Amino acid sequence: MTDTPLFRPRLVRRDPRQLTRLEVNARFMRQEEYDRLVENVRRDGCLTSTPLIYAGGEYDEGRELVLSGNHRTMASIDAGLGEIDCMLIEEALTRQQLVAIQLLHNAIAGEDDPATIKQLYEELDDVDWRAYSGLDDDQLKLLAEVSPEGLSEANLDFATVSLIFLPAELEAARTAFEEARLGQNESWADQGFKNQVVLHGAGLGINVEIVERDPQVKGFVPQPKRWRVEQTYGILILHRRLVRDYEHRSSSSASRVYWVMTHVMTRRLTGVNAPTRRAMQTVAA
Repeated sequence: MTDTPLFRPRLVRRDPRQLTRLEVNARFMRQEEYDRLVENVRRDGCLTSTPLIYAGGEYDEGRELVLSGNHRTMASIDAGLGEIDCMLIEEALTRQQLVAIQLLHNAIAGEDDPATIKQLYEELDDVDWRAYSGLDDDQLKLLAEVSPEGLSEANLDFATVSLIFLPAELEAARTAFEEARLGQNESWADQGFKNQVVLHGAGLGINVEIVERDPQVKGFVPQPKRWRVEQTYGILILHRRLVRDYEHRSSSSASRVYWVMTHVMTRRLTGVNAPTRRAMQTVAA
């Protein structure tokens, strides 16, 4: 390695269909991510991040090797672009140098500060621009839990779900998503929490509403929103969840919750109520 630059790229215009793509590419992209990339490129009408291509006397003009940006190049083809901007390396390089450049562009990508991402994302009011940003629901759920202070790293473990709407349903879907977004910072609490939880939520930017019982009403009366939570707790307790929990892994505990809810769904679909633990104990007695 020397201090002298190995190459000095220059900006050129190329037909993406004629460029030579890597046969072995260390970078992969999920289909949902790629589809989003294609839509963004189609919307922009250009690549906002230029691929790096290599000639080096080995590839003819217009058919250079794409060292970095293979997915962007393919997305530009699917988006219908006739030409794209590229950074061209003309100097001859060895195979090892080419591989090192490829790995460099894949490996050194930096890290995102979730608190900063959250702050920037909340500046976007338009639903379409939020979709353009590339963040999915699970990432946004994780960002909703971060504190205002910057974090050095975040473990974004997520799966992407694609929703397809007919043209007649699209506007209604956008309205529903916007209403859901406006309500994402709302929460409800039992009246036992009083005002302390309201003040705590306000400090986190969450509007907490205390669900209070009407003192004029006698007997059992389901409270708005709260009764769904209480019903779920009751179902879990009936199946010995939240009461006896000896699992060492959260995934094991989560699997029991799925098992309980599967029983609830099966009962509702078939109309057959399987005996519970309490019922079996009564029969045995």
